[in-house]
Amino acid sequence: MSTPVPPSSDPVDSRADAGTQALTQALRGGYFILNGVIIALIAYFFVSNWFRVEPGKSAVVLRFGRPLQTAKDSLLRDGRIHFAWPFPIDEKVIVTGGEQAVVSTVGWYAPSSSATVQFDEANDGYILCEGGGMLHLKSTVDYVIDDPIRYNFSFQNVDPVLRCVMDSALTTVAARFTSEDIRERRRSEFLSAVERQVKDLAQRYRLGIEIRTIRLDPAPALPRGDLQQEQTKLLQALQNQSTRESAARSKAQTLRLHAETEVARIQSDAKVQGESIKSRVQIEARDFDSLLRNYGGDPVLLRAELERRLVESLRSLLSSDMVQLYVLPSQGTGRAAVNMQIGAPPAKPPTSRMMSAPPRPFGLNPGDNL
Repeated sequence: MSTPVPPSSDPVDSRADAGTQALTQALRGGYFILNGVIIALIAYFFVSNWFRVEPGKSAVVLRFGRPLQTAKDSLLRDGRIHFAWPFPIDEKVIVTGGEQAVVSTVGWYAPSSSATVQFDEANDGYILCEGGGMLHLKSTVDYVIDDPIRYNFSFQNVDPVLRCVMDSALTTVAARFTSEDIRERRRSEFLSAVERQVKDLAQRYRLGIEIRTIRLDPAPALPRGDLQQEQTKLLQALQNQSTRESAARSKAQTLRLHAETEVARIQSDAKVQGESIKSRVQIEARDFDSLLRNYGGDPVLLRAELERRLVESLRSLLSSDMVQLYVLPSQGTGRAAVNMQIGAPPAKPPTSRMMSAPPRPFGLNPGDNL
């Protein structure tokens, strides 16, 4: 039978047991604290990754830098709570949207506080117009973001690109208009041409925007100082030249219309006369064919018929008031010559139509001398 070992009465062993117990209690407390921190971090992880978009704004979630929402209708908007993984996995980005505006000052002058401001070609912007005129222009383009994904992530900043597009459109379109047209007469036409070019370039570059309006604000202005007086003289000279060119064009148009009318009249008269001559020739041809059929077999009878018709024609002519006979002296032949002058028929009224004339005897025409 063994005897129990009495507890040690050594003070060193007692201190070691107390330290072990204290360390155990400390480790047990740290374990609970660590578990609490882990639980708190997990709770914060799930709670902090839920977010709500502010009213009137849109957002996208970037996962490793790539947007998850790639269509305009898939943007995260106000009205619901959205979830995203913590950074660096996901990143919430508020995208720019709505209506925006860009101002082009490529043709505007620099501000100056001087009382006698002069044109400064080194600092003042200007636009060259048709005919050598100069203008100061400041234009504003209003647009709405149509594709926020491309607008925000395909370009670092769309506004400088759109400003360059506006500068290009203003300078190229202004070359087709005079300064007076842009200032007064054809301003709306000028703005329409600029808007078409800006829309075309914005669509070609795929800026993700929709152009709404383009306006000139303030109104276009002539160059300042002495140059403005020279510009005014130039504009007046161009206007006078334009007036003279318009008068010349109007006169040329009138002359052209008159010439065309005269040509049409001559062609019409020629056509009528041609039809008349054609009709007379056809009648004479039929008459001659009839003679050949009736007397072709007997030349003597054919000659007698032709002489009979000639005599009848001469009698008819001699009985007319338009026929005059002149007896000319002989010129060494011993025979006197007879000259017969047939006058021209009276002119017909301008409104009358020329009709086919009756057949004349062969070989006789008005004005012939016998």
